[in-house]
Amino acid sequence: MRTGDNAFPAGARLNRVLGVLRLLHANSGKIGISKLASLSHSNVDYLLHEVSVAKMLGMIKVSKSGVVQITRLGEQVYHHEQPGIEEVAKRLRSIEPFRTAFEISKTDNGFAVDDLARILTSKKTVWHTEKQKNISEVKLMLMQWAIYFRILAYDGRDGLWFKG
Repeated sequence: MRTGDNAFPAGARLNRVLGVLRLLHANSGKIGISKLASLSHSNVDYLLHEVSVAKMLGMIKVSKSGVVQITRLGEQVYHHEQPGIEEVAKRLRSIEPFRTAFEISKTDNGFAVDDLARILTSKKTVWHTEKQKNISEVKLMLMQWAIYFRILAYDGRDGLWFKG
């Protein structure tokens, strides 16, 4: 369950999105969705989740006929080039939970993911109705996406997040 405007999809895993980029790169940058599913050893329905996230962030384009094509931004992210990483970070900072996390990370004290989840819930942005599952999903999104794209840094000793 996801509510709220402009919220990142629950369950979107960075490693799977990077896998889509890797497969596209290895296949001249363009491939049909069925072939992509076959190469990634997943069914089309499962793969569509990662495809929609990559498309939302501008890393790929999908034609009406189901052909998936890597974009220049997608190539930059695949090669871990600074301009691509910075552009995706900019886009993520406009999407919840990253938008609110980035805003509250500007304090010197850092923040706990529980506090972020509480703020997001007050904004009617949740990914799970069960409080603990919602907190876990928010933490997983931050761990994967916010760290990789250098939006936030995490201090594991104190469990606090800071501006990246």
